[in-house]
Amino acid sequence: MAEYADDKPGPADSFDRSDERRQSEEWLGLLDEHDVKNPLETHSDPSHIKGLLPRGTDARTIAWSEAVIIARSTRTIAITQLLEWSLYSINLFMLGHLGTKYLAAATLSNTTFNFLAMSIMIGFCGALDSLCTHSWSAKPKETSLHAQRMAFLLLCMAVVQCTFLSVAAEHIFRLLRQGEETSRLAARYLRVQCFGLIPLVGFETLRRYLQSMNVMKAPATVIACVVPFNIGLAALLVFGPASVNLGFLGGPVAFLISSTLLFALLATYTYLYVPRDGHAGFTTKAFTNLGQIIRLGLFSTAQLISEWYAWECLILMSALIGDTSYLAAMSVCLNTASLLYQSAMAVNISAAVRVGNLLGCNRPDLARLSARTSIALSACIGLISAVILAANKSWWGKVFDDDPVVVAIVAEALPVVAVFVTLDCLTGVTNGILRGAALPHLGAYLNMTCLLGGAVPLAALLCFKADLKVTGLCAGMAIALTLSSSGGIFIVSRIRWEERVNVVAKQESAALYQLLDVEDVTAMHVA
Repeated sequence: MAEYADDKPGPADSFDRSDERRQSEEWLGLLDEHDVKNPLETHSDPSHIKGLLPRGTDARTIAWSEAVIIARSTRTIAITQLLEWSLYSINLFMLGHLGTKYLAAATLSNTTFNFLAMSIMIGFCGALDSLCTHSWSAKPKETSLHAQRMAFLLLCMAVVQCTFLSVAAEHIFRLLRQGEETSRLAARYLRVQCFGLIPLVGFETLRRYLQSMNVMKAPATVIACVVPFNIGLAALLVFGPASVNLGFLGGPVAFLISSTLLFALLATYTYLYVPRDGHAGFTTKAFTNLGQIIRLGLFSTAQLISEWYAWECLILMSALIGDTSYLAAMSVCLNTASLLYQSAMAVNISAAVRVGNLLGCNRPDLARLSARTSIALSACIGLISAVILAANKSWWGKVFDDDPVVVAIVAEALPVVAVFVTLDCLTGVTNGILRGAALPHLGAYLNMTCLLGGAVPLAALLCFKADLKVTGLCAGMAIALTLSSSGGIFIVSRIRWEERVNVVAKQESAALYQLLDVEDVTAMHVA
């Protein structure tokens, strides 16, 4: 305990509001060397972290080792992402065959659900990519405390969100100038769908908690068990015999039941098999001093929702073109982009976990090369996805909708979608690296400027003024993502990795002091 007596980093010192500005100054190189504090040492043996090569290993060996580690975790997370995506999207496949109006209503409901609920929940969970990954390397017992804080915070938010969406659903769609029948159908869908948020909060928190400890296979295994059940249940409730047929509402009911089962299975696994080194037990102290996790959560949320909101704005603008065929076609393009993004999102999460773990165990040399390797891997995935998409543009729309007009619009827009999918991969992985480096605020500022500030007005201009319709909406997004991905790569190239170790160590010391009793802190200083 003597090491704490020298530094004495108290809560007030660690949570000075000037920290964010100081971190930005360090990144920009505005601080002199004598202004940068010496690294705070970690206080645990990092032998439980995979692939820690000896210091002084040549760069080529490190890069190859990191590529293998990231590729393996990416493979598992990609399976998890794709299967989780299917839970949200399988309903659109089925409802599209009931009729275009049902596909349009379900799309509007999904858009609103993502806009007002899912984006905030997943964005806040991004804070665990900073906190849990660092803790698992430096002070493993704190890992579960961060997850408990996040679960408590998100459950409180979910109750408010579900209540609001249940009461205001139809008013929201009327406010967005949707037709009376579309608004009524979408509101019925959303009132059921929104309650799936509560079990998803538990699942996503547990998933990030386990992934920070490199337990990648458990979430994938659980969701692999639930997805076939979800497909069968959705088919039964949508197309089944009259005794169980719920028609249009069968989709959200299946989603709600499957989400609950998903959380129950992962919670059971976590209770039985979670590494005890990363679990300090349940304590009410985890529900106090929420400032740090809220701050990181807000930045991570802004980083994510700036892109999600831009996408959802494209959906809403397509609904204003006039014909529901354009809304249905934009829905196909958006779901296609989301499908292809899952593999890139896997690299995003893998990079965040790996960079966070390496900084937590004071290995900035490995973190630097790991970040570069992640960017290269993400670029390869994006290019492969784009080629596959462009090669299959003529028939892909038929998977979602039988209407030949919708299929033709989709075929025209998909080459542009292929371009922004590649750029989206690069934007996503740089966001993950910044979360792992505890710099989500830089990604948030960049994304909000380029995507919300650039993509939405540019897409509107190309869609309505240039009369490019759905193709114009996708082109506006592609141009904005060019700026965002370029800016993200530049920021990552400017990170001073040795100094990020200081920030991470200070963050972990502050978290420890917040969770200790006054008597414990006094005893440490006396020691």
